[in-house]
Amino acid sequence: MADLMRYSTQLSICKSLLYYKKKTQVQMLLQSVSIASGYL
Repeated sequence: MADLMRYSTQLSICKSLLYYKKKTQVQMLLQSVSIASGYL
């Protein structure tokens, strides 16, 4: 039972890390797009 708890905790941590990584990638993409459009 304790193993299940630990596994679910690790899973939620991985999910939040993935979500955060995606969010920052999108922000970086938007920033680079706005910078590029500023140069055009």
